[in-house]
Amino acid sequence: MQVGTIPIYGDNMSSIYLASNLMFHARSKHIEIHYHYVREKVLSKDVEIKFIRTKE
Repeated sequence: MQVGTIPIYGDNMSSIYLASNLMFHARSKHIEIHYHYVREKVLSKDVEIKFIRTKE
């Protein structure tokens, strides 16, 4: 049963950019497997990361 794209809300634009961007940066080498899992899910359209302000 396919549910569709699951939204993940976050207030950190840098983390949203890293998860959505296909490019690898030398500054992000230290990021662990959790990041790569999330990035894989974003690329496969299983999840979508959306920005939301902290106050919302």
